[in-house]
Amino acid sequence: MSSFPKQVLDHYHDPYHRGCCEQTTHAADGVCQESGCQLSIELAMGDATIVEGWFEAEGCTACEGLASLVLERVEGLPISAFPGPDWSAWLPWLDFGTDEAGSWPSCSSLVIDVLMQAVGSPVAALDGDLADGTQFGGPSLREEC
Repeated sequence: MSSFPKQVLDHYHDPYHRGCCEQTTHAADGVCQESGCQLSIELAMGDATIVEGWFEAEGCTACEGLASLVLERVEGLPISAFPGPDWSAWLPWLDFGTDEAGSWPSCSSLVIDVLMQAVGSPVAALDGDLADGTQFGGPSLREEC
């Protein structure tokens, strides 16, 4: 696909929730072996609903723009409202034509793959890590983002 839809370009130039999620409950990372695009997604979830979604990426316009667009669209939705794990099922849900599935770069499906992995990957609470109750002064690692 030589030219991306306007909304993908808009999200690439002005990303939604790029950075760290302060209340991360679920997270995942992924790399597209074909393009080298790298993506990390952090979610704040409650009652099987995405409360907030944040991302970090090093990649192409499609990967970064789609990550921003998808996370904006899923925020506030229950997981049951997602089209599923297949990238082609997300195309009409994102207002793209279904016949365009093969024209997107290979890293396009990375966004959906990492999102679905994050939904199924709760993170351990940092505050409960220490069995002996030892506490150190200063910010937690989460506050460093």
